[in-house]
Amino acid sequence: MFRSSRRMELLGLGLLLVWSSFGSAFVPVSRTVKQNARLTLASLATRATKTVLFGAPANSTSADDEELIRLIRGPLGAKTPRPKPKTIIILSDQTGVTAKSAVGKSLEQFNGCDQRFINLREEDETESSLQSVDERDDDEDCINVGTRVYPFLKTDSQIASVLKAAHDKDVIVVFTLADPELRDATIRMCELSQVEYVDLLGPMFSSMTSFFGRAPLGKVTQMPSSPYTKAGKIIKRRKLSDDYYRRIDAVEFTLKCDDGMKPRLLKEADVILLGVSRTGKTPLSVVLAQTMGLKVANIPLVVDLPPPVQLFSDDIDPQRVFLLTLDEQDLMRIRRYRLNRELKHASTVGASSSSYADPDYLQADLAHARDLARKQGYTVIDVTGRAVEETASLIQSYLNDRFPELTQQDG
Repeated sequence: MFRSSRRMELLGLGLLLVWSSFGSAFVPVSRTVKQNARLTLASLATRATKTVLFGAPANSTSADDEELIRLIRGPLGAKTPRPKPKTIIILSDQTGVTAKSAVGKSLEQFNGCDQRFINLREEDETESSLQSVDERDDDEDCINVGTRVYPFLKTDSQIASVLKAAHDKDVIVVFTLADPELRDATIRMCELSQVEYVDLLGPMFSSMTSFFGRAPLGKVTQMPSSPYTKAGKIIKRRKLSDDYYRRIDAVEFTLKCDDGMKPRLLKEADVILLGVSRTGKTPLSVVLAQTMGLKVANIPLVVDLPPPVQLFSDDIDPQRVFLLTLDEQDLMRIRRYRLNRELKHASTVGASSSSYADPDYLQADLAHARDLARKQGYTVIDVTGRAVEETASLIQSYLNDRFPELTQQDG
């Protein structure tokens, strides 16, 4: 009886409020009745909200209370606030690429939502730059974190200004500093500021000192283009290694053989990449050339057009040829995006007849590519969800097993 009366009370008050809001245009209702109805509903809502937030008192939660709680926490209920955003600060005496790579890979293990890197100059190192990180509306389970990079730091005063702004903030400091004095000063400042920190290079320097039996140089490495003077002393230019020139040649070759150009040079390629349109052949080719010194040629595969005949020459080792594939849905999304961008800058005539992003054409495109790889014995690599660097490392692992002399680089 008590539960039924509570339910009827809530229903009646709700109807009264609706009537007082909308029905007053037809039936006069006193202001006092309206106010009492609103106050009563507000009281019930407040009591239910306290139950949700602080827990119900002993022996006071009933089925009606639970129903009321469910109603209040419905579509119009308040959403649980997301945790306060966290910040990762990267300090470096150079570009910070090493630390950014390590932090990026670490964030992947913690479902890091925000992996954007914001390069800040010395004049930007103020407390306002660390006030907040934009919150995002992604998965509620992800970590709301932003990463800020402070490159080319040379003095302890520069680092102190960053740590001063980071004091009492929810941050962690990651640094790559070659100078041992600057590194030790940074560690001490972090400890005094009670800021969590990670010294990426220090432990490695310590281990290598024991391994090689000598201390590290403790200075930022540079490669000047010509001899220069510093404090009256002539600093001799570092000799460029054979590996450096090999990479330059590889990049030049890769650019010449991009997108199926100059097929007569395929026999000179260390790696040949195949794939339908929008599978990432060009960026992967450049990464392989720049980072590994490999001469790469890439050839687009189209279901209506045969590949160049030079691809099937006896001079081409199938173990050097890799087919890149992509999930059909992802490929369709990428092609539609590209098609829409092109249509914005061109006439829309004939747009409806384009088969570039048509699902049936796309499936035929992928099937044709896979069939070619199966017949010729090419290695198939699915690049869905892979970073370009990850795919490049995978190809390098294949080459290490098949052609170890190809991937050996100067130390």
